[in-house]
Amino acid sequence: MSELVTNAIRYGREPVTLAVRQVGARVRVEVTDANPTPPAVVDTATEQLATGRRGLTLVAGLCRRWGWEPSGEGKRVWCEI
Repeated sequence: MSELVTNAIRYGREPVTLAVRQVGARVRVEVTDANPTPPAVVDTATEQLATGRRGLTLVAGLCRRWGWEPSGEGKRVWCEI
């Protein structure tokens, strides 16, 4: 959850919202912001990484599913655990 919220605050635009809900046997975390630019996933196999830009790679590795979709004038990034 913190990775999605941090990305929305760092790269998105206000307002940033967080929603957590149960979907069947899973928990879905959704973070919306007003920036329509799609989230960028860094290829950790080819990119020299310091201490940042790993958030979505971590989300993809730890969650069952994740993705994004347009939402109003911005976007919604979500993951299911």
